[in-house]
Amino acid sequence: MALAILLRLQPILVEPSAVWPDEIFQTSEPAHRLVFGSGLVAWEFQLGVRSWMLPGIIAGLMELSRIIGDGPDYYLPVIAVGFAALAAAPVVCCFLWCRPLFGVTGALLAGLAVAVAAEPVYFGARTLSETVAAHLLVVALWVLEPGYLVISRSRLFVGGALLSLVFAARVQLAPAIAVAMLWTSWRATRGRLAATLAGVAAILVAVGVLDTLTLGYPFASVWRYVLYNVFYGVSSTFGVESWPYYLLGELGVWGAPARRCCC
Repeated sequence: MALAILLRLQPILVEPSAVWPDEIFQTSEPAHRLVFGSGLVAWEFQLGVRSWMLPGIIAGLMELSRIIGDGPDYYLPVIAVGFAALAAAPVVCCFLWCRPLFGVTGALLAGLAVAVAAEPVYFGARTLSETVAAHLLVVALWVLEPGYLVISRSRLFVGGALLSLVFAARVQLAPAIAVAMLWTSWRATRGRLAATLAGVAAILVAVGVLDTLTLGYPFASVWRYVLYNVFYGVSSTFGVESWPYYLLGELGVWGAPARRCCC
């Protein structure tokens, strides 16, 4: 865990970088505006397309950092450590999944592989909704499917709540959430399924209340996101990539090492 957190802080604090403008203007910048009263307003927040959930969390971390001092020298490390800790959660999940199957040594090796993998290290602690949602999805899967039948209703409630948080953070992961629900619930009794759905509903209600308070009505950020981007095509004005974009990106990064291994 310590190694995973330290590695994920490296591209954020040691050699600061931004992989995409969204990690600033969709999260940290609106959070800065909440705490300090100043900040640029992206078009998504002008149109009410984005939820205030993630900026609100970051604003809380900024406010916490003011205990020791004001300014980026104080709040950036606090935010980075918080998100790096969340990014290290899949390491723990991997260890716990593998321990019953391969023993402690095998589980440590599996956890180490996740801790040092290049993509999770580079992207893990960034304030992007997709990275946060991905970490939460892994944790939710472990809570609901740890390798044995879960009978604790409180645990099932937490698992459902985490899946709901994934949806709130990144609506594009709705198909993955649906698959996760089917995979973990198809054998479930009525009571177990009810506990999971209760967790889902609890967070959805909270997200609906947040959108009502900040954007005017429940789930406004979801509906407007779909409306403006799918039907009006607003985001496409910033550029559209072909469908194999991510695959080609991975091949560009790992293609040469793969060829060397094959040779």
